[in-house]
Formats: sequence, C-alpha cells, structure tokens
Amino acid sequence: FLANPNVARCDFDPATGVAMVEVSDGTSGESLRRVVDELHSCDGLACIVLHLIGAIDPMAAQVAAKDLGIFLVGLRTLALPVVVSISGRIAGPMWGLVLSCDYRIAATSSSFLCPIWGKPECMRSFIGHNATVQLGMSTGPKDALVMLETGVVHQLRRNADDAKKAALEMAKRVASTDSMACRKQPFIMNYAVEEYAMAAIAYSS
Repeated sequence: FLANPNVARCDFDPATGVAMVEVSDGTSGESLRRVVDELHSCDGLACIVLHLIGAIDPMAAQVAAKDLGIFLVGLRTLALPVVVSISGRIAGPMWGLVLSCDYRIAATSSSFLCPIWGKPECMRSFIGHNATVQLGMSTGPKDALVMLETGVVHQLRRNADDAKKAALEMAKRVASTDSMACRKQPFIMNYAVEEYAMAAIAYSS
C-alpha cells in the first residue's frame, strides 16, 4: 500500500517504456494532476500501468468525482494504452479508472460496490448492455469472480502483489508490440471515456 494514500506515485522505466502509477481511494486531485505532468515528461513512454488500491474501510474518504474526471482527461491527452491492477474495495468514482483501461486484472480479494458508478449511457461502451443492466440493478459489494463473469475484469490473480506483477508483464508486452490493437487505438481514447469524465466533473460542480 502507498506510504501516503493521499499522494499518487509514478515510476517510469525507460528500458521498457512502461510507467507505473499507484492511486488509492482518497488520492488528492493535486497529486493526480502532478502524475499527469510527470507522464508527459517521460520520453519513450509506450504504456501505463495503474495500480488501484481501493479503500478497505467503507467509511474512508473517496477520490472526488471532479478530480477523477480531470485525471481521465489528462490520461486521454497521452493517448496511450493503460493496464490496471485492482485491489481493495472499488466504489464511487474509482469505477471510472477501472472501466477506462484496456486490460483489467484484479486480486481475488478485491470487491466492487454496486450499483456501478457513473453515467449510465457510457456503460454499454465499457462493458456491454447485459453487464450494464446486471450491475446497474445490483446493490452492495460484489466479489471479483462476479466481475470476471460480467467482463468487468479480464483476469484474476491470487493477491494484490500477483495482480501488480501480471499487469506489469502485460504492459511490457503491449509496449514492445506495435501491432497490438490497443497500441493503435487505446480504449482511453474512446468517446465514452470522455463523456464519462465530463459527467464526473459536472457531478461535482
């Protein structure tokens, strides 16, 4: 876990072209904006790994919807594929970071609070009609296996460390393979992500 959960951390490996960004629930908007600036300064950056650490305590502060929306807009300016590893409890605006990534890997211990958060019109582009209806009508926490079955995540790993390692290996593969579809058309550039981000910003206004 992050030493300071209010501060996002960014590490870039020039040898692989992969940047690793750690974000926890409660990360400040200022910290997220700093990370975007750091990513823009990374020469040779080809893929981003997001390590999302959801709050274990249900009463813990959540990242503000406006800050999340601005962060998503910032990621869109990079126009790069994003791989995410997920641990902890995903709730509220953190859903947006999960759904906007090209490849999503979760620890089996992670949980997801339903109904799914965000503008409903965007969800069909993220996870399809059936999953949107199912998760929009559900309430309460759902485990990682349900998220795998509905297509929210693509792969499960035993724990948070294994999920992080798998996400990093996937990102290295993406960064080294120009022919991969997500290199040519990263999902972060999908119009639904922009619409979701704008709705998140407006939600907080």
